[in-house]
Amino acid sequence: MAFPPLLVSLLTSNDIPTHLDALHLVEVAHTLSGQIEDLMKIISVLQAEKEKCRIVLSPVRRIPQELLSEIFSFTLPYTLAEDDREMMTNLSAVCQSWRVAALATHTLWQGVVLTPCLCFKYGATEIDYAHSEELEKVRTWMSRSGSLPKTVRYTRPSNAWPCQCIGGGDVRCEATHPTVMKLLSDGPPIDHFSLHVSSTLCFRNWASLMQSLTGPNFASSRWSNLRSFSLLFRDNNLQTWHDAVDPTRSIFALLPAVTTLRVYLPSRSTAFYHDEDALEHRLLIPVKTLNQLTSLMLGWDWGGTKIADLLMHCSHLESLTIDFEHTDAFTGGEDEPIPESLKISPLVLGRLEALHLRRGSVHILEYIRAPSLLRLEVELNIWRPDCINTVKRIGAFIIDSKIGGSLEYLRICKVVATQCQGPADLPLPPLSALRHLVLDSAAVTGYTFRSIGVDYEEHAAHPQFPSLTHLELLNMQRSEHTLRFELSYLQRRQYAPQCMVTVSYTNEVRLSEATLQDRLLTGRKSEITIRVFPAFSYDDNRVNDY
Repeated sequence: MAFPPLLVSLLTSNDIPTHLDALHLVEVAHTLSGQIEDLMKIISVLQAEKEKCRIVLSPVRRIPQELLSEIFSFTLPYTLAEDDREMMTNLSAVCQSWRVAALATHTLWQGVVLTPCLCFKYGATEIDYAHSEELEKVRTWMSRSGSLPKTVRYTRPSNAWPCQCIGGGDVRCEATHPTVMKLLSDGPPIDHFSLHVSSTLCFRNWASLMQSLTGPNFASSRWSNLRSFSLLFRDNNLQTWHDAVDPTRSIFALLPAVTTLRVYLPSRSTAFYHDEDALEHRLLIPVKTLNQLTSLMLGWDWGGTKIADLLMHCSHLESLTIDFEHTDAFTGGEDEPIPESLKISPLVLGRLEALHLRRGSVHILEYIRAPSLLRLEVELNIWRPDCINTVKRIGAFIIDSKIGGSLEYLRICKVVATQCQGPADLPLPPLSALRHLVLDSAAVTGYTFRSIGVDYEEHAAHPQFPSLTHLELLNMQRSEHTLRFELSYLQRRQYAPQCMVTVSYTNEVRLSEATLQDRLLTGRKSEITIRVFPAFSYDDNRVNDY
C-alpha cells in the first residue's frame, strides 16, 4: 500500500487533513509498518544466510597450518603454566584444523610450569589421587612434543610465605612436589629443569628425597642426566644463607652433572645481616662441575671478586651471563680488594663466545680476557660522569682480548650522555667484523661514532664499523637532530655493505620512516634502510631465561 494519491496535495501545503483523511492515513501507516516488519524479517533471514556464506568463504579457513602454528607459538610462552595450558586446550578445541595445527606444533607441548601445592593439608589417599592424575596429564602433554628437548619449571610466587620446613618438625617441604619428583626420577627424558626453592634447606630436602626415590637407579634417573639446570633462591622473604664450609658438604655438591647451569642467589639484603658479610662468601661449586660447563648464568648481587674463583675453573665455558642486579663488583674498594694475581694476570676464558653483563658496572672486564668472543652485551648501571670512562673500559677489554677483528655482535644499554640533552659519545676501537650493533638508552638523543682524538678524515677512511649491516637505536629521546649524527656516519663509510637502521623512541614519534629516509643522501640512499618501531623496555619484556 502506498500513500493515497488523492492526498498528495497535503504534502506540499500546511493544510490540516479532514477527520476522514486522518483516519485513512493512520490505517495506511499501520499497514506500511506491518509490511516493513515482514520485510525486516525476510532481510534478517537473508542476512543470516549471507553470513553463513561469509563464514565459509572466510580467509581464516585458508590460513596454512604452518602459519597457524607460528601464531600459536607467538601467543603462548615457551613453558606453559596451568592457565597457559588451559588456553592451549581452548585453542585446539576451536575446530579440527586448529587442533591438527596445535598438535603439529611440537614446541607448544615441550615445557610445563608447576607450582607448590597444599596437599600436605589433606590425607594420603587424596594426595596420591590428585598427583597421580596430575602426573598423567603432564606425561600426556609432554608426549605431544615428539623428540624435542623437554623443560620442567617448578616455581614459587615471589610473595609466598617461606616454606614451613624451615621451622623443623614433621612437615613436608614444598620443594618436594610429588609430581615434580616423579617426573625427575622416572618420567620422560628432561633436557632442562628449573627449581625455585625457599632456602638452602629446601634444596637439601629435594636432593635427599630424589636419592631415596631412585635408590640404586639414581645414576640413570632423569635428574642425573639433565643437560641444563637452574637453581633459584629468589623471593621477598628473609632467608639467611646457610651452607657448609666443607666443599664436599656444600649444597652445590648435590648438583647434577650438567653442561648448562644457572644459579640465582638470594639478594644479599635478605641473605645476610650485613652487606659486608656477602663479600666473604664463596660458592663452593665443585671444580669437576665447573670444568664441564659450556654455559653459566649467575644472579649475583653479593659484590666482591668471588666470581673469579668460579671462572678460573670454567675451562670449557662458551657462554657467560652475570646479572649484578644494580650493584657493583670488582671495584677494588677497601672492603673488596682485587687479588694481586688478577691484577698481574687476568683470567683468560679461551673458549668464551658470548658474554652478557646485566644491570651493573663493567669493572669485571678489567680482569678477564676472551680471545674467542663473538657476542658482547652490556647493560650499564652508571652515573652520568662515569659514562665515557665506562665505554672506554669496554673498548679496553676489546683491545686487550684482541677481538677487534672478530666481534660480530655488540649491545650496550643505558648509556648516558655527558650533557642532559644531546648525543652520547662512543669512544670504541675499530671493530672490523661487527655486523650488528644495538644501542638502547632512554637518556640520549643520539650517538656519535667518531672516536675521541681521531682525525675526521682519518675516521672517514677507517670507520669504526666498516662491516655494519644492522644498527638498532632503541628508546631514544626524540629531538630536532633525530638520526642526523648516525646517518651522517653511515653515509661517510666507504665501500660499506647495505645497512638496516631500526629506531624506537621513548616519547611520541612524529617523524615517519619516509621522512627519515628523505634525510639520506641521494647518492647512497639505496644502501641504508630505516625502520621505526614502538618503544619497549627490555627489563619489562625480558624473556624468562631460567
